[in-house]
Amino acid sequence: MSKVRIEMEERWLECDLTEEELLTYGHDNANQIRQRSNLEAEKKAYNSRIKSEIDAATEQIEKLSDKISTRKEYRDVECKIIEDYDNFNLKVVRLDTLETILDRPMTKTERSKVDDLFFEEEQDEQEESEVPEEIETEAECPYQVAGEPVE
Repeated sequence: MSKVRIEMEERWLECDLTEEELLTYGHDNANQIRQRSNLEAEKKAYNSRIKSEIDAATEQIEKLSDKISTRKEYRDVECKIIEDYDNFNLKVVRLDTLETILDRPMTKTERSKVDDLFFEEEQDEQEESEVPEEIETEAECPYQVAGEPVE
């Protein structure tokens, strides 16, 4: 009797693919290519979105840093505009600090508005004074009603 020992093991060896395996791997490969393209597009969109968020944060940092370093910022402030047509002068006063921020002579164009402005005011005043005080609501009847005395 011969002495033979048989043992089983797996080894990594080259194998020829069947047509069915080639077809399956071809479909899997196409799906992986499509998935990679989608992921690359997602990555590009994500990077673009993140970049815009980083840029927006950087812009806010720069604005705040500028305000802090200058200790100033621009805001909407209510102002009173005084047009003095007697002296043809224009003055602008900010109402939060009562500081005069502009005081100058009027331009020719601004001076020319004086006639138009005061002409409109005079017309408004005339129209108000020409309104009839009260209109009589009862009309006189030209006919004599039976039983009424004739005047």
